Amino acid sequence: MKSAQHRIIAAKPGYLVDEIKELLKLSERKGIKCTIYVDSNEKAVRWGFGEKDALKLIFDNQGELDTQPAEHIRLSVIIVDDSALVYSPVALAWEKEPEKLVFPNGI
Repeated sequence: MKSAQHRIIAAKPGYLVDEIKELLKLSERKGIKCTIYVDSNEKAVRWGFGEKDALKLIFDNQGELDTQPAEHIRLSVIIVDDSALVYSPVALAWEKEPEKLVFPNGI
């Protein structure tokens, strides 16, 4: 995301506080247009995707992050300028996030 020049679009079942802070910083300092899609179903967080405090940060900065509602997001899609990453996040309710991936979970 730090290499972005124009835009970042993210659609994920849940977000982390650190990544939302980074998006806000990029939007403010570099003028990057950030659009994020948030799963409007509250169960997405209870199932272990993301951090609850990230939702409050998103809510408090909806305009700056051009926040859009979506339902049933299960895969994560991140678009930075003209490059995209699609991956399956770890459901933290079931398993710990691995320190090192030994198999690809994204393209």
